[in-house]
Amino acid sequence: MTEVITLGIGGAGVSVCHNLWDYYIQERDNNQEYEKYNQAVNFHEDSAGSYVPRGLFIDTDPTGTDLVQESAIQHWFNDDHYSTGSDGTGTNYGEGRYTSGREQMPETQDKLRKQAESCDSSPIVFIIGSISGGTGSGLSGLICEDLYDEFNIIKYNIYQPPTSLSTPNECFNTMYSTRFCQEYARFSVNVDNDQCVDILNRLGISDPTYDDINSLLSSNISMIASMNRFGHSKSYFSSLEASLISYPCINFLTPSFAPWGVIPKVPNQFPTLNEITEDLFRCSNSLITTSQQEDQIIAANITCFGDVHQEDLISAVEHSQKSDLNTFCDFTNTAMEVNKAELGEGCTRFSNKVTDTLYNMKRYACMLLNSCRTAEVLKRVATAFDKLCKPRAYFHTYLGLGFGEGEFSENRESFAWMLQDYFELNAKYPPHEFIEE
Repeated sequence: MTEVITLGIGGAGVSVCHNLWDYYIQERDNNQEYEKYNQAVNFHEDSAGSYVPRGLFIDTDPTGTDLVQESAIQHWFNDDHYSTGSDGTGTNYGEGRYTSGREQMPETQDKLRKQAESCDSSPIVFIIGSISGGTGSGLSGLICEDLYDEFNIIKYNIYQPPTSLSTPNECFNTMYSTRFCQEYARFSVNVDNDQCVDILNRLGISDPTYDDINSLLSSNISMIASMNRFGHSKSYFSSLEASLISYPCINFLTPSFAPWGVIPKVPNQFPTLNEITEDLFRCSNSLITTSQQEDQIIAANITCFGDVHQEDLISAVEHSQKSDLNTFCDFTNTAMEVNKAELGEGCTRFSNKVTDTLYNMKRYACMLLNSCRTAEVLKRVATAFDKLCKPRAYFHTYLGLGFGEGEFSENRESFAWMLQDYFELNAKYPPHEFIEE
């Protein structure tokens, strides 16, 4: 079992982490088995015998952290759990990396290392934030670079959905932050708000709030943390780690969940295990917007919760592998990893509007997928950047903060090489569909 230090960075990251810790604390209070399996992952015991969360709320603007300090779970946290500035970043990557964020780094480093000292082994640092914002992109990139040699970093990226990536700043922030994730994070898990809204609509919430979205994301994060609780001490996800041997630059993961459906009125008419595992691979059930149905799969990690036998789960996954929509790369022998967890040990927590729906499920599954579908997300970012930033009208807002003139073209070229890696794996798409000339 590996300890996890969770960092919420920027307004979105702090907000999601607030909801996540609310869930972790409730889980600890309500689950009798929690102390046996999960205590050391997210909490450590101090000298007074109290359990303290392993986490930090980091923002260059005090608005988000103030809400946590005024919430019902405030007594679980002390000053060592907050690193807060006063100026904000104005949705500018340069402000987060070179000015406001850099000024905050010494305090953030001290508090993070203090928490790392309470761990029995080198912890995983789980970073949550929106990579289109100034703090979530700039400061998180600075933290990733600083921690790269000391810790395994997993980055949970909230992308701007395709309907909202509309300003030069957001395009630049997203592209630059994605490049840093590729270089300094072991894995990056990608989600976006549009897909979350679509999933919540299918669960019967016609007008979801940010609290609903945060609950959905925190539920997914808790499942990812549950994967760590069941024996992955040497490697967070061994099958996904193996996929990096041949293609170390392809470390972007797509999370999915199944089933996204309302509990049937007739008792015991739940989806079959085969149906659940097939749904995991459908793009409509992932947490990031893609339209590509056919997929070239590099590796996958699946955890099924609830009323499931390990043998039946393996059989169901083998059945899903035979689908015409999915083709598995043949360069690794560990393309699929399958785990089983008890329902109570990985239970999800959504907003009250859908809690009953999910708690009454007798089985469900979560997957992290490393596949060529990510190329569609990266291409979308590159296309928006090319459209909005080629005139260079906004570059002066970055040049005055520490950027060099050549960094813009170098960053775009690096992005093109990332897309080229995916093209090599998915050769049925011509190169010009992946890389802008």
